[in-house]
Amino acid sequence: MSIFIRNLAKGAKWTAIEKILNQLSKFLVIVILARLLTPEDFGLVAIVLFFVLIAESFISAGFTHAYINADDKGESEERLFSNLIFLNFIVGVIASLILICLSSTISQFYGDERIGLVVTVLAFLLIFDSISYAIKAKLEKKLQFDVITKINIPVFIISSLFAVLYAWSYEDYWALVIQQIIYKIFILFFYIKKNSNSKFEVNHINKEQITYLYHYGWKLQLATTLNTTSKEMNTLLIASSSGVGTAGIYSRANNLQVLIIQTIVNVIEKVTFPLLSELNRKSGSLIPYFRKSNKIFALLIYPILAIVFINSDSIIKIIFGSGWIQVSDLLKILIISGGFRFLQSSNLTFLKVIGRTDLILKLRITECISVITFLFVGLNWGIKGLVLAQTLSTICNWLIVAKITSIYSTYTIYQQASDVSKYLISALVAFVLVMALIEDFDLYFIFEFILSTIIYISLYLICLVIFKVPEIKYIYQYIKAKFK
Repeated sequence: MSIFIRNLAKGAKWTAIEKILNQLSKFLVIVILARLLTPEDFGLVAIVLFFVLIAESFISAGFTHAYINADDKGESEERLFSNLIFLNFIVGVIASLILICLSSTISQFYGDERIGLVVTVLAFLLIFDSISYAIKAKLEKKLQFDVITKINIPVFIISSLFAVLYAWSYEDYWALVIQQIIYKIFILFFYIKKNSNSKFEVNHINKEQITYLYHYGWKLQLATTLNTTSKEMNTLLIASSSGVGTAGIYSRANNLQVLIIQTIVNVIEKVTFPLLSELNRKSGSLIPYFRKSNKIFALLIYPILAIVFINSDSIIKIIFGSGWIQVSDLLKILIISGGFRFLQSSNLTFLKVIGRTDLILKLRITECISVITFLFVGLNWGIKGLVLAQTLSTICNWLIVAKITSIYSTYTIYQQASDVSKYLISALVAFVLVMALIEDFDLYFIFEFILSTIIYISLYLICLVIFKVPEIKYIYQYIKAKFK
């Protein structure tokens, strides 16, 4: 197994554990609240998170990516790290103040004073985030994904326990806010403790490195903000057109989609970006590794999406209860977009590695226009039409991004589709066979979920062997190495 595959597997494993635990810790509270609160309560929280996520995007990307992609070593890297903390902190303070100033306006617009109060509380946490993201970027650049996960796991547990206890005692949406407060304070504490050997030095701040971080990062920051805005636009459109109750129903489907698809996308971005950046600094040869990572992720992603699609009804019943079964149809539509979103993400990562953040910004502007256009058309057919429009927009945006990537590389749209075709066909064949087999099942939904998943994985592996997919040997070698 090559060093690249080994690092990719290790990074993907630890990053997946981190992201899944992160989502599950939040999801645990949501599961309890879904049985205690109304859809209106969830719609309220979803509206608040829309504005908070936009503000957070200014500090979670851009400058941190510039630091990871920089070819600085030793003392020069330490100076760049001090400049990163300084710049990120300033942006965090500004974003926090802007959000606090807008809190009363947001509250008045929706006619609910609770919204303004929650926005104000969460805005202060952006200052903690600004330092945490900077330190996390340093760990990612060193490919220390295991360290990040080992820090996050106890923090997830602590913050989730406090949130669950509060929700159980008071049946109040503030449990979500408490989880955020405890998590962000503790995560900053542990990151600082782990990074005690590398401290912020005021005399390290210099104009040249600030300029580098700014020129690389500002376009990526704006691109990330546009991406967050376009992704979260659904909740606002539904809330304004159909009410916060319908927004709460969509929010449940979207939360599941985030848990599954967005976790996968985040794993790809977090792992491939520092890996490809390091390879680019050493050899400048990216395309073979770019293609290899796409194949490996496709090998794993398509069966996961198919299993969720097959068992969407059972998943909703297990997590939320039978009262939320209408969420299942929305989840099925959103799951389809996952097969294209991970390819879109990998193409954008490639452009980040070669330093073309200007193209990323232009692509995000195009995506934002595309998403809003599709959404306004989809609204004519209600919530299902809106979710379908969201999926169609994802497919169109992947084609656009892939076309731009092909101009700056030898990796064409046809090659990208060809690279993942065997995995997609295998997943679809197994899907059709499982759907035919379970049609007459009359089992309790939990047992049906377990049995259909086992059958699907077995059939998928058989299809991969029939198609003689070479990448399956990497999984075999990885598992074999773990049990030696």
